[in-house]
Amino acid sequence: MKKIIIILLFLLTLIDSWSQQKYTLNKVHSHNDYWQKRPFYLAYQHGLGSVEADTYLWNGQLLVAHDTIDIKQENSLEKLYLQPLTKELNIRHGYPFRDTSLSMQLLIELKSAPDKELKAIDTLLQKFPSLIFNKKVQLVFTGNTPSENAIKEAPSYLHFDGQISKVYSPLLLAHMSMLSDNLEEFIHWDGSVPLTSKQKSVLVKNVRKIHKLGKKIRFWNAPDNPLAWKELMQLDVDYINTDHIESIAQFFDSKMN
Repeated sequence: MKKIIIILLFLLTLIDSWSQQKYTLNKVHSHNDYWQKRPFYLAYQHGLGSVEADTYLWNGQLLVAHDTIDIKQENSLEKLYLQPLTKELNIRHGYPFRDTSLSMQLLIELKSAPDKELKAIDTLLQKFPSLIFNKKVQLVFTGNTPSENAIKEAPSYLHFDGQISKVYSPLLLAHMSMLSDNLEEFIHWDGSVPLTSKQKSVLVKNVRKIHKLGKKIRFWNAPDNPLAWKELMQLDVDYINTDHIESIAQFFDSKMN
């Protein structure tokens, strides 16, 4: 019996180690990235594979802000994200990172009238062919959901973020590259202790469901600390949300060494 327990503990350690080795900073998402001291660049230079920009269509301009009270004329989507990413692509001959197997996701949260905003962003993107015709760059829309017609008619280089808890028609699902939801919709967990077996079971069920659809999965409003990151990696969540770029970079650095 003692030998069996030792073997089981060894296997669990191997599984834990394997699941963490699968992850790199390219699977980390910079939540509300525009609040960082260096929007785009802090996440990018640490190798994060996804950044989030909340946008408003404001007096004909696409401006990045969390709320209308935060809107500043100089914080345009073009200046903060499209231009910097394009510059890096040009340096690396179309690849976002030195490792050409890695990709970059720009998650754009639509905060105003979604159909009009989506159309305005698509018009703006025509100035950036290296973004829209690039298999290593994904432009994904979240937040206020555009109408079904707007999603169905969207060009193939525009992708959408659905909700884990919703059921979509095959036609709509074809336009979605990722499904996300508030973690609190599934479990209540503050990240101070490991997940219980019941909590893990609930989350694993949803992760498998979304992966079976061929989509990526992300939980927002999840605890943002080393224990939580480790637990989410073990669950095979595709993108780990963080507001703490430098801390998670140190976590990955210590994990790899």
